[in-house]
Amino acid sequence: CGGDDGLAVWVNGKAVWRNHRHRGWAEGEDRFVVDLVEGRNEILVKVDQFIAGWGFSLRISDPGSHLTFNQFEN
Repeated sequence: CGGDDGLAVWVNGKAVWRNHRHRGWAEGEDRFVVDLVEGRNEILVKVDQFIAGWGFSLRISDPGSHLTFNQFEN
């Protein structure tokens, strides 16, 4: 993932990544491994906002092609 500015990420309610920094966005700047469970997995991203704009990107790699995705499902 990448963020403008820092990021915190939770997967299924568990904190899995935190990088509080003043920075511009860059794709793939932060990389980490998480364990997903069978069925639905929830991802929450918090973006730090220090000055100017904000944003983030998140990519989930699936080398074994086992995952299916639903975006913004309630």
